Amino acid sequence: MKKQLFFVACAALALASCSEKETVEMPESAAIGFGTFVDNATRGGELTTDKLTEFYVFGKFGDNVIFDGVNGPAHVTGSGTTNAWTYSPTQYWQVGTYNFIAYAPTLPSGCTPKVEENSGNDDAYVGVAFTDFTQGDGDNNLDLLVSQPVAPITIATGNLSHDRVNFTFDHVLSMVKVTFKNAFGTGVTAKITNVKLAGVNSKGSYANGRWEMADPAVTTTAFSMCGAEGITMTDQDASKETTAVIVIPYNYEANAVKVQFNIEATYADGTHVGGETNGTDGTYVVEAVLPQVATTGWVKASRYNYVAELNISNTWNPNNPDQKPQPIEFGLSSVTAWPSYSEVGDATVTVE
Repeated sequence: MKKQLFFVACAALALASCSEKETVEMPESAAIGFGTFVDNATRGGELTTDKLTEFYVFGKFGDNVIFDGVNGPAHVTGSGTTNAWTYSPTQYWQVGTYNFIAYAPTLPSGCTPKVEENSGNDDAYVGVAFTDFTQGDGDNNLDLLVSQPVAPITIATGNLSHDRVNFTFDHVLSMVKVTFKNAFGTGVTAKITNVKLAGVNSKGSYANGRWEMADPAVTTTAFSMCGAEGITMTDQDASKETTAVIVIPYNYEANAVKVQFNIEATYADGTHVGGETNGTDGTYVVEAVLPQVATTGWVKASRYNYVAELNISNTWNPNNPDQKPQPIEFGLSSVTAWPSYSEVGDATVTVE
């Protein structure tokens, strides 16, 4: 009988416009312009200052909606690096009171944004809500940003100008990565491939600063955490980490979220550590449960790093009842809040 060796994982582991027939010339100061503040010290798929190229604006003049958060001038494009933003058709300041709030980036199909207003007398904007947001994998793994509400802006009689409207964006999702610690010993090379964060609920709605998740029975997703080349660890590597993925913050149930990966551990002569493998490509197939995060679960605008130590003792032979499995245990090494925002300069909206 051939003996096969398995890895076993047992862990508690985001107003007037020019008509087509005539051109109305207005001074630059009269145009409504926008600027942004975006977190600079970020990584992975996050929207950073140099990556932000678009955002969407909700804006009203009195009770009249002039930026609807979806169409026309609401879609603002440009460069976060230079903080130069444009939209069309250009809107102009008038005497009265304005409210603004924004979000980024373009939403996935089926997700609907809605502005939230104060229920008091001032009807100022207080937030943005999203119905049926579905987080995707790979290039569709989005970082969702919502700006802090801009204080109502009042334009006085005879002063039809104002500084640009600056938005400060907050992240409303979470980030997760895995760090593998190499404890195989001298002369062993470990190749880790096909790493996935599985069992994650990928659909929810956001309102009043909180997420409500869809039925996890039909909305669970496995997110890829490394490229096709995988992760190679020699005996010189103390540890290596996966690519971070962005997830909806929620308190997942025990044993629900798992890390799945394949691993091939070999000696210098190419022989496999421990003998035969249980995969078809010379790899061991691994699945480990992530531990729950205290009582809160994942929290928006926070990063989570799960650490797993890999070693020869993680293997066991199912044909030998006297050998007890040694689990691959995940621990949560750190939770890091995303850093503060940095001002990146002024921008001017060109009026044609």
